Amino acid sequence: MLWDRKKISILLLMCLTIAFMHARNYTGRLYVEVKMKELYRNGSLERKHEINRNAPSMESQLVYLYFEKKPNDTFLSGLKKADVEVFENSWRPPNARHPWGYYTARIPAALSMLKQLDAFPQIREIRTAEGQNQLYNDRGRLETGAEILQGDSWGLDGESVRIGIIDSGFEVASLDLNQPEAGIDYSAYPDSDYTISNANTGTGHGTHVAGSILGLGVNSNSVWRGMAPGAEWCAYKVMTDYTHLITDAALNQSYWTAWYRHNCDMLNVSIGGWDNYHDGSGALEQVIDQISEDGCVVFQSAGNEGNDDRHAMGTLAGGSSEFVAINIPDTTSNRGTYLINLVWYDSPDTTIQRPMTLSFYNEEMEPINQIWQDIDDMTQSPRGTQSRWGSVIRNGDNPFFVKVENQSGVTMDYHLFSMSSGAKFVEPDTSCTISSPAVADLVVSVGSWTTRNRWHTWNHLVAWTDEVIGECSPFSSRGPRVDGTQKPELSAPGSYIISIRDDDAWGWPFGLWTTAVISNAYAEGDSTGGLPADYIILHGTSMSSPITCGAAALIKQYEPEISRDELVVLLQNHARLDEFTGDLPNEKSVSGKSMWKLLY
Repeated sequence: MLWDRKKISILLLMCLTIAFMHARNYTGRLYVEVKMKELYRNGSLERKHEINRNAPSMESQLVYLYFEKKPNDTFLSGLKKADVEVFENSWRPPNARHPWGYYTARIPAALSMLKQLDAFPQIREIRTAEGQNQLYNDRGRLETGAEILQGDSWGLDGESVRIGIIDSGFEVASLDLNQPEAGIDYSAYPDSDYTISNANTGTGHGTHVAGSILGLGVNSNSVWRGMAPGAEWCAYKVMTDYTHLITDAALNQSYWTAWYRHNCDMLNVSIGGWDNYHDGSGALEQVIDQISEDGCVVFQSAGNEGNDDRHAMGTLAGGSSEFVAINIPDTTSNRGTYLINLVWYDSPDTTIQRPMTLSFYNEEMEPINQIWQDIDDMTQSPRGTQSRWGSVIRNGDNPFFVKVENQSGVTMDYHLFSMSSGAKFVEPDTSCTISSPAVADLVVSVGSWTTRNRWHTWNHLVAWTDEVIGECSPFSSRGPRVDGTQKPELSAPGSYIISIRDDDAWGWPFGLWTTAVISNAYAEGDSTGGLPADYIILHGTSMSSPITCGAAALIKQYEPEISRDELVVLLQNHARLDEFTGDLPNEKSVSGKSMWKLLY
C-alpha cells in the first residue's frame, strides 16, 4: 500500500505526540539530587555537591508522588512492597489551580528506583521534597504607618489575631516575646516534637523575624517593638539543628498544621529557594493556594537572589542558538560539578511541547567532552512550563559556556538558572529571580526596600552600606514568574532592620556578628554603645515579610470580619508607587508597591 507524504507526516506527528505524552515522570531536579548522591556514595565525587550537602540522608530521598486522584489502599500497599515509604496523613488533594494531588514519601536514593516508579502509570509526576530552602523593627513601624496605629488615637497592637511563624526556631525565653500558643518542631519531618529552640541551629533568624512582628520592646523602652506585639502566635521550627537543612516536606506540613490544626489567621514564612519550573506549580505552592482559598493569608519573602548573578535570560528564534558565558571560582586542585537549569514557558496547553536544549563548551568555545557533561531529558509542569537540566565537570578557573538551542520553529524566551553558587553568569539578569514558594498564585510575596544605610554598633563603631534609602534593595529577588505573572505583590522595609538578638545563637562573645549587634542605649539616642545589647540588625526579604504580616494583623484587629481577599486588596491599594517602584506592572516587574501609609 502506498502512503503519501501528508499521511506519513500525520503519522510521524502522532508518534511524536505519543512519545511526549509518555515522557518520563520525574523532574530534572530530582534526577540530579539522586544522581549526585549515587556519585558521592560510589566515590566519584570528592565531596557532597551543594544541592544535597545538607540532605537528611545520602541513602534515601524525600519525594512528592503526584496522582490525578487519591490512590487506594491496595496501590499504596504495592508501593510499600516496592520499598516506598508513604507518609501517613500527607495527602494533599488536587484543586482548581493544581490538577494533581500528592503524597510525601521516602524512597532509596537510586536512579534505578526513579526508573521503577516511572513505570507506574498512576503516578503522574515525582518531584523532590528535599528542596534546599534557605533563610531569607523600628523603621518598619515608622515607614508603614504602624507607628501611628499603635498610638493612643488608634490603640492597635494585633490583639485577638493569631499568627503562625514558620522559621529556623525561636528563643521563647526572651523577655521581648510572649509565649506562643503552640509550638512544633518539624525539622526532622515526618518525625516531630515540641523543641522549637534556636540553641543548636547556629542562627537566631526565627527570633529576629518573630520580633519584627511581635516584639514587646521590653529592653528598648518600646522603641524596637514589633508591628503587632499584642497578637497571639504559633511557632513552627523547620531548620534542623547543626546542619541548617530546611526541606520542602517540613515546610509543607507546617503550612497545613498552622491553618487546619491551629487556626492561624495569617502566616509568615521568611524561607525559600528556587524550584524546578518557577511557575507556581510546586507542592508548596499548591498547599499555600489551598489554605489561601480557605481564608488564610500567607506572607512569603520574595528571596534574596536579586544580585547574586545566577540567572540569565534571552530570546531565540526557532532553529537558532546562542552561547551564554559563566565564570567559576578557581577549582584547579579539585573538580567542580556545576548544575544549570534551562526553563522556558511555551504554552499553557500541555499538549504543546516545543523543545529546547543546552550543552556545554570550554573557554575556547569547543564542545566539552561528553564524559564530562550530562544533559537530562525535557520535563513539563502541569502549567506548560518546560525544564531541562545539565551538569558539567570542570577544573580550573576559566569560564565555560552554555549553548542554548531552540529546537522548535517558534521564537521563545528562555531562562538559565545556575544551581551551583560558584557559577555566575557574565551577563546576568535580575528579573525572574523570585524564589519558591513566593511564586504561588495566592501567596502575598514581599520584596525589600531600603530604610537604613548607617547605624552605630554596640562597641562604639559606625557601620554603613552603599544602599540608597528608598530604593528596592539590591538583594531583593525580582519578578515576574517565568509565565509573566506579576510577583512580588508588595515591598516593605528590609534593609537594615533592628529586632531581637537571639542569645542562644548570637550570644557573647559576638564574634563575626559584632558590627550587627545593637546596644540597648542606642534606642534612647545614645550612640556610645556598650552592654546590654539585646538587639541585632539584619537585612533581607526575611525582614520585609514579617513587617508586612504585622501590618496586616493591625488591619485584622480593626476589622475582624475582613476576608482574606479584602485584606490583600486593602494592603495593595494603600501601598505607594513612587520614582523607585515606577508604574506597575512594568517591563522588569522589579518590585511590588511599597508599603507606605497603609491605613490612614
